[in-house]
Amino acid sequence: MKTINIDDELYQYIASNTQAIGEDASTILRRLLNLPQVRVVNETNPVTSTAKVDGETQPSSEAQKEFKLTTDAATVTQPKKPSDDTIAHISRQLQKLISSAEFLQEDKQVNRFLLILSVLYRANPEGFSSATEVSQGRSRVYFSLEVAEIEASGSSVNPKQIPKSPFWVATNNNTGRKLNMLESVMRAMYIPEHLIELVKLQFTSSHNEENH
Repeated sequence: MKTINIDDELYQYIASNTQAIGEDASTILRRLLNLPQVRVVNETNPVTSTAKVDGETQPSSEAQKEFKLTTDAATVTQPKKPSDDTIAHISRQLQKLISSAEFLQEDKQVNRFLLILSVLYRANPEGFSSATEVSQGRSRVYFSLEVAEIEASGSSVNPKQIPKSPFWVATNNNTGRKLNMLESVMRAMYIPEHLIELVKLQFTSSHNEENH
């Protein structure tokens, strides 16, 4: 397995094309390039990045560990699928949020990130809790009920409490990784694919510079 360095823009593009929880970079690139998929047994991600995250250069080894949000799919128990009525309820609440004036007028990506997580929690607290368990980093804790747990998993993680929820989330990540975290949670909550794409659009179509 070879290791390559990529710039921040390419890294975010690869991350934004994740279609399954725990999907690695090789699988994503093979799909985008219409190449046949092969099974690769490797604990680390073959694509690394020396991109700057929130103004600081992120070491390649850290990006390599953090690109994959979860451990190998075989070791992760996926949350139980909720009822169709529950999925429909979550979807309605999510659509209501992203079409609201509050959301559309919000120009800080971190606040949009928190608003979406808040709606997901309030629409299905149990499902959200299960989804966060499978949406953690390899070396960092992204979601927790204890702020100290997130702080202990890395430096300058900047945890913030998800509004109207008991959960905290690490926010010192670039927009691409925040989007990857959102996708992971939404897929684990069985949000319809078209709605996930709609949420992604709220971030990828924005040219506003993120401000913490």
